[in-house]
Amino acid sequence: MAGEDPAGSIWAMHRWGGRRYPIAQQHFQPWQHPCLDLSCTPGASFSLDGNLLVWSHFVFGREPDSITSSIRARVLPFGHIRTLFQSHVPCEMQIDPQVSNGRLVWVKARWPRDVSLAEVPSQQCEGQLQTNVMTRRLTGPVKQVTVDGQSTQPETNGRFIIWTTPAPDPICACSSLHLMDTFRGLLLEPAREIASARILPRAVVWLSVSQPPRLFSLRLPVRRRLRPRLLLGTSGQTMESFVRALGWPSAMRLVLERDVVRGPTQTSVEVKTERVT
Repeated sequence: MAGEDPAGSIWAMHRWGGRRYPIAQQHFQPWQHPCLDLSCTPGASFSLDGNLLVWSHFVFGREPDSITSSIRARVLPFGHIRTLFQSHVPCEMQIDPQVSNGRLVWVKARWPRDVSLAEVPSQQCEGQLQTNVMTRRLTGPVKQVTVDGQSTQPETNGRFIIWTTPAPDPICACSSLHLMDTFRGLLLEPAREIASARILPRAVVWLSVSQPPRLFSLRLPVRRRLRPRLLLGTSGQTMESFVRALGWPSAMRLVLERDVVRGPTQTSVEVKTERVT
């Protein structure tokens, strides 16, 4: 990704030959902005599964509230651009796509009100953004997974979908983790106070907000009841090292950032991989 949100462009590089390919561009005009706060428009985002790239794309119409928003796909490097889903609804955008094993998930984001401002003769979107998770097989119908208006950060491994909602405790700057088995229609809540989560082919992992932070894993598929396993961390008070953030997984290996406390005033940062078994 290159450029400054919400505009920007997507590039790809051939790992063996080093050649770079321009894939897509997102243009932005400030005078066509759908709401008063310029930071309210989500930036373009993308996901890569093998050679299949999916990304969010939007075009503002003549009126600020008029938005054509789509999820697009392209097989790298020279495949034709396809539109997997598109909406032309005032104050609604399709964002944060993620694809894996033939399944696509994304967030439908919508401002609840669209009012005419006295200062300008046009429509503007306002109010708290409502976000819900959507999904479809690449060749199947579109389904809405959530209706609470607070669901974000969806990921999938093809069969399972995870996403987060604000934690029940308003004091905690954390999230609740939700898990859906699309084969069985089973909906679970593996954890209630997490910092971040990732899904792998046969497991879900999440980082707790405990002190010190701990990394848990849950094997998939879930048979009878939830049995999370402590993957990294300690339940004691010693903080010689702790996981700070999770990166994107590859197969059953997870990339993570770990802070190592080496003295009263010295902490080093390590990027390492951890195999999830």
